[in-house]
This record gives sequence, structure tokens and C-alpha cells, in this order.
Amino acid sequence: MSSKKLCQKSCNNWKNMQIKREIICDTGTILLTVIREEYSQQSFFYVNLYVAKHDEIEAALNYLSGYLDKNRLEILMAFYFGSNRMRDWSKLNKLAPLAVLYHSYISSVSFQLICTDSKAVVLRKSYGDLCVKSVDHLGTELYFVTNLVSDRDIDNYRQAYSVFCSLKSILREYDICFKGLARTWLYVHGILEWYDDLNRARNTFFNEEDIFAGTIPASTGIGLSNIYSKSLLLNAFLLKTSGYNNLIRMLDSPMQCPATDYKSSFSRAVEIRHMTSKRLLISGTASIDREGQTLHYDNVKMQINQTMEVVSSIMRKEEYGWKNMVRAIAYFRDQGHVKHFLEYCRSNQIDSSYILIAGGTICRDDLLFEIEIDAVKLLKKI
Repeated sequence: MSSKKLCQKSCNNWKNMQIKREIICDTGTILLTVIREEYSQQSFFYVNLYVAKHDEIEAALNYLSGYLDKNRLEILMAFYFGSNRMRDWSKLNKLAPLAVLYHSYISSVSFQLICTDSKAVVLRKSYGDLCVKSVDHLGTELYFVTNLVSDRDIDNYRQAYSVFCSLKSILREYDICFKGLARTWLYVHGILEWYDDLNRARNTFFNEEDIFAGTIPASTGIGLSNIYSKSLLLNAFLLKTSGYNNLIRMLDSPMQCPATDYKSSFSRAVEIRHMTSKRLLISGTASIDREGQTLHYDNVKMQINQTMEVVSSIMRKEEYGWKNMVRAIAYFRDQGHVKHFLEYCRSNQIDSSYILIAGGTICRDDLLFEIEIDAVKLLKKI
């Protein structure tokens, strides 16, 4: 492509990147919302589906399928949060690759999908339910890894270590270095029983691969069981490019110490620099202070306030606002606590329609709430 055409393509992307929000369906018990991250060449779609009543899942999936078909979307990664009452999984085949996660605290069912209308999505690997897909975005290949679990029946620590080794194999297979590991999601069965062992396995692996000397990925670690009855299910977001030096940078939290200070190996947030935009990935965040201690023990309203102020401070420091949010999941130990989160959002002019609500056990027994957030904004022209 000529330099003139490259310049024109860049200018078009610069001009046309927009974030659009739309409520597709709201029946009172079914809520389908979409945030569209739109560029001149392609768009990314962040789709949330909330179903209050289990017997309405089929109707809700009809709304969702209709939207996906109408917009000819390819699913890059998808999550199911619900009970194990779902029996006919064939109804969810169209949502593959889908990570099926069970929560016991909330009676509703939620889905979150990351999709694109790009016609250049590549299916890199499909082995059982393990799936690796990639798509080019302004010269960087984005890789989405779903449903990585251990294939052996071993103890919790060795399952976790095995999963990280399998992730390493995927990076090697597609010639991606660890600097391209931007984000992980760790869904942990019985998290409170072996969270220290999980961190020990991750720390050992990160030390062996010298990850601490480079970029430590953003991450979420939540207590949720999976359909495979494995100790750990891992999803990951990877980046492949010819030069990593200016692609990803780790960010500190103005209100928290680095998680590595208490031997938990993830960054509070990372920022990815694309050709014309930036992407902020905020790790799963809870009510923890600058010394790594839990704040507001047993007070969910104060924990929500504290956590939301922490993530807001990260966004403010990097000059993002809630208008830049494209994807978020809020995790709760107790369904009765959701109302306090919704009250917080109303009081602070945050549209909670686009934040997915899910159940889950936070990594400490005195933490009641956690949230993860992705945000996108245009680069400033020089």
C-alpha cells in the first residue's frame, strides 16, 4: 500500500472512531445492550444480555441471535454467568467460543460477548471447547483465547501451573512474546480454599519466564466454577506486532499499591496504544488500600464506593472518563448487594445498563464486590 493510501487510511480511522451505545431490548426481565467501538474499517461490539428469569433464556437468546445475525457479527470471546440449571447447551452453540461459568449467589443469567463485524477473523485453534481467534486491528493482531483448562486430573496447584504452561505453548505456536500478554481472566473453583496456591503457581511461572522484568498483564481472578469441573479456567487477550516497545505499558493505581506487593502477579491496569486510539484495561478491582489491606470490612456500600473511586482515579489519571467505557463486569457475593451498586451509579451519573452483573466469590472472604473495566479513546493528534 502506498504511503499516501496509508496516510488516508490513518486519517479516516482518526476521524471516524466513535463509541455508540444502544439498548436493543428491555422487557423488564430481559435486557440486551450493545456498545459499539466503531472505526472506518471495522467495529468491535460489546454485547451484554441479562435475563432475570431462568425460564426466559430461550426468548432472550432469540433476541441476541437476531442481533448477531442482522449485523453479521463474529464472536471473538463470550462469557456465560449463571446456574447449572441450564441443560440444553445446544441452544448456546451459536455463541461459541463460550466460557460457561457457574455462580451460586445470583439467580439471574448473564452473557457478555466481544464481537466484530470484520470479515478477516481467523480461527487459529479449535480443540474441544478451547478456541483461539485473531483479528487485525490497525496493524496489530488481536488474539482471543477461550476455555484454557488443564487436561490432567491433578491437584489445584499443578492444574494452575499446567494452564499457564499451556498458555505459553499458545504464545509460542503463534510467535507471540510475553510482552504481548495484555490480560487474563482466571475463573477459580473454590477460590478461597487455594488462592495462595494459585498465586504461588502464577508467581513461579512468571519468574521462570522473566515476566516480572517486562510487562505484567492486567487480570481478573474470581471464584466461579466451570462446566469442566476443573480448578481453573483461563481466558486471555494477546497482542502480536512487529514492535512491542510502545504498544503496552503498565499503569499504577493512585489509590492502591501494586498487587505484586502482596504476591499477586497482575498489573492494576495496562494501556495499549494502537495507531489512532488507546485502550485501557483495568484489572478486577476491589476495596483494598495502599498497604494491600481490605477496607470497609462487611460494609458493601462503602466497599462499592471505595472500589468505584479507585477505578475512577485510574481513569482520571490517564484522562479517560465513563463515556470511554466499552466493557465492564461487576461481580457480587450477594444478590441483595446489587441494588447498592445501581444506587451508586445513579448518584454518579453512570449508566449501569452497559455494566454486566454477575455473581462470584471475590479472592478474600472479607471482600464483597469487584469490577473490571475496559475503556477506549482517540489519541491526541500531534
